[in-house]
Amino acid sequence: MVNLSAIAIGLWVMLVVVLAYVGLRPSLPHIAEAPAVTSAPIAAHTPVALQTPATTAARDQALALMVSQRITDLGVKAKTVQLPTDLSLEEALTIKRGDYERADRIARDVLAHSKLQRWRFYPFNDFMENIVRYEDPILLHHLDDWIAHDPRSTIAHLVRGTYYHKVGWITRGDDYAAEVPDYRMRSFQQDMAKASEDFRAAIDLDPKVPWSFYELLQVVSRGGNSADAGQVFNAAIKAFPGYYPLYRERLDELSPKWHGSIKAMYDFSDLYAGRAPGNSPLKLLYLQLYVNLLETAGAACNSLEGDAKQSCVASVARPQLLGGMLSALRLYRTSDPIEFNTAVWPLLGNMACNRCYGSPSAVGGVLQAAANIMGSDTQMMDKPTHNSYMLDDITARVWSQIGNTSNADQKFREALKDAEQTSFPDEVQKAVALATIFDHMAQFADDTSQFIDMIAYQEAENEVAGSNFSSAPFRTCYAYYRMKYFSEAVKECTDLIDGNGNYLVSHYWRGKAYEGLHQWDASIADFNPVADSADNWFRVGAALDMSYDFGQKGDFAGQLASMNQHAYLFDPKLQPASDLAVAYNNRCYAHMQLGQLQAALDDCTTSLKYGRIPDALHKEQELLKRLGSHAKPSTPEPVQTPGKPVSIQSM
Repeated sequence: MVNLSAIAIGLWVMLVVVLAYVGLRPSLPHIAEAPAVTSAPIAAHTPVALQTPATTAARDQALALMVSQRITDLGVKAKTVQLPTDLSLEEALTIKRGDYERADRIARDVLAHSKLQRWRFYPFNDFMENIVRYEDPILLHHLDDWIAHDPRSTIAHLVRGTYYHKVGWITRGDDYAAEVPDYRMRSFQQDMAKASEDFRAAIDLDPKVPWSFYELLQVVSRGGNSADAGQVFNAAIKAFPGYYPLYRERLDELSPKWHGSIKAMYDFSDLYAGRAPGNSPLKLLYLQLYVNLLETAGAACNSLEGDAKQSCVASVARPQLLGGMLSALRLYRTSDPIEFNTAVWPLLGNMACNRCYGSPSAVGGVLQAAANIMGSDTQMMDKPTHNSYMLDDITARVWSQIGNTSNADQKFREALKDAEQTSFPDEVQKAVALATIFDHMAQFADDTSQFIDMIAYQEAENEVAGSNFSSAPFRTCYAYYRMKYFSEAVKECTDLIDGNGNYLVSHYWRGKAYEGLHQWDASIADFNPVADSADNWFRVGAALDMSYDFGQKGDFAGQLASMNQHAYLFDPKLQPASDLAVAYNNRCYAHMQLGQLQAALDDCTTSLKYGRIPDALHKEQELLKRLGSHAKPSTPEPVQTPGKPVSIQSM
């Protein structure tokens, strides 16, 4: 057994070093954005070689065999229990069928069987979190209809409030407020206001549901720390003093990025966790504090140098943090181990996540301290026997972050074996643990572009926990698209859309697959609702893809009309320079094909102001020759626009 005092010393050294390291590198959010394409005469995709039906069938059979073999190797056992996420799916589908009485009964039954545990209100939290997955206009329509028919339905207000809350953040993204375009911020604020109204209505109708207070606290904190947020927090902990998520949310609100301060975070943690009994679940706030400090160090100290940077880092790390973190980890000894794993798992995951704001070094000392306290081992083992599946999973993700995919894969598989050997309160929670590991494995495969493994892990996750558990249910469709198995991608996305996956993102990737099949009408039909959804991250890519598809089918009038219909494509207040360059280039081509040469020249010239796309330059030269002395092109100049660039696909 490793000496805990030695671990404590090492952990404190690690905290100071890691916070200094995080302060040395930029803190950038990881946000996947939709790629845009240029219009003809440049192709959007590398041409797919023509294949005979026999060749295609053989290729498909080979892929199916590889996926099947990988799933067999994982030893996946068929699902035998109903998870909270299954009930979430049933709830969503029932609402969309218009059977509101049954939807109310489903939710009420879950609520009646839920208990306030040390760190969650289970299973109601899991149930509510997974009814709304992404933007789903059909679901919203029926929620409005439900409330119109029964304005006193607590459940209807809770679900609709959750919808506005989730979709609002999808619209806003994770950027700092100053980096979010005004139109997205306005839409986000409107959604948060609607969510607040619904949650307040739900509390008025039934004040005995802790989830309602937690969601309300989240939405009133949309602008950061405020008097209103403080009032809601005080009212919430008065009603539910033992509901940990309330304290976790309030601690996050006090971070500098939300107009709080490092001192405020420490003071809050010391007030509620420091003064709590040794076995209080509130001690976990110290681990949450460390996660928040990692992010703060990355943002606050990054621009400084020399003594100023060291002083900044020193102000972030304080001696009492070490004792608090160890007290949080010691909760394992007095807690249900499964509840403890569930609560600590995402915290350690954030510490280890390079693309969030952590790093492998940020979690190393904490991981070793946790392993010592939990009687586990983070080293590579051929035959795991007593290890923590949660620590195995985190160790695997650390290996993946530093680029050792072989060790990552081995440790993920050890996590699966250890989960199988762990004693769970019931089969539901065992299935949740296994599915969570598979979900992380699928993300790992995505990060490393191992798309066959990605499909296998996604199918394994679905087999264990059902189709509504995954953090990214469209992964299989996306993987087939990336491998240019376009027909399979269409099938997977269609199955998802016909179930509870009728999200705009599902339509987007199906549209991309239809593009690969050169089924232009079908791709346009899928891109159209995405492009018309002003609040969706994928709308610019969808609108530009539509313009390309119209051009490919020779409908240049349709291409021009589509682009003009989506005027946001040409708004420099909304779009980055790279998107503006593509948009003007695509419209230049449409004008050119319609014989509107001066309009085409104007657009190509404007395109070149925003980016030096070779296609635009070539068309401009051709137009100048055709127009002769009548042409008066302007001189391209650098233009600064807000937002992040959307990349142009390689041709």
